Amino acid sequence: MTGEALFFIMQKRELRRLLSACYADTPNKELAQMLGISIGMVMRYAYQLGLRKDPKYLSDTNRKCGMKSSVAKTWKCNN
Repeated sequence: MTGEALFFIMQKRELRRLLSACYADTPNKELAQMLGISIGMVMRYAYQLGLRKDPKYLSDTNRKCGMKSSVAKTWKCNN
């Protein structure tokens, strides 16, 4: 294995560790900026890792967006 391949594997491990620790209650936009990747990639990695947002975090975020729960289920708020 080359040094470059090993570096890439280590980066992936760190990405998984950080997402696992922070995804539940951190805005996707903030995670994307911290990691230097797109919001879509944050969501993709989270999906692949089986991560979910914390229900309380989602409720608070929906409240900030001024959304009722029935609307929040069909509309994404990536604040």
